[in-house]
Amino acid sequence: MYTTGWSKPESDEYWSYAFLWYVEGSQILDAKTIENNLSLYFDGLVNRNIEKRALPKKLIKKTKAKFQKLTKPQGEDESTFTGTIQMVDYMGKQPITLQAIVHLKKCPGNDHTIIFHQFSPQKRTAPVWTRLNQLWSSFRCSDKS
Repeated sequence: MYTTGWSKPESDEYWSYAFLWYVEGSQILDAKTIENNLSLYFDGLVNRNIEKRALPKKLIKKTKAKFQKLTKPQGEDESTFTGTIQMVDYMGKQPITLQAIVHLKKCPGNDHTIIFHQFSPQKRTAPVWTRLNQLWSSFRCSDKS
C-alpha cells in the first residue's frame, strides 16, 4: 500500500508505504535476516531504476539496513523489529534514510508466516505513521487455512 503522496517529494508522505509478505512455513526471523532481506529488496528497486532515471554512478551505493528486535512485541505480533534503511532515493536522486517497522505474525491453523513492513523517512511520531499503523492494526487472519 502506497500513501497518496508516496512519489511526491513535497509531500509528508514521500516514500511512505507498507507491504506484506505471506511466506510459506513457520519462519523465525532475527534482525540480521531482516537486514539482509531488505537490503536485497531495496538494492533491487534501485537497480531497476538506474538506467530509467539516469542515476549518476557516484550516487549508487549499496543499501544499508540496520534493525533490532523489540524486547516486547507490539500488539499481537510474535516479534517486532525497528530499524532504518539507508538507500538511494532514485526519484529524488539523493540519499535517503527510511524509518522502518517489521511485524512478524503467525495465524492459527495456517502454515504461513505474515511479515508486514512499514517505511517512511518521517519520524515514527509523524502523522503518516498513524495511517501506516492502522493498516497493521486492522489486519486479521482469515478463518480459512
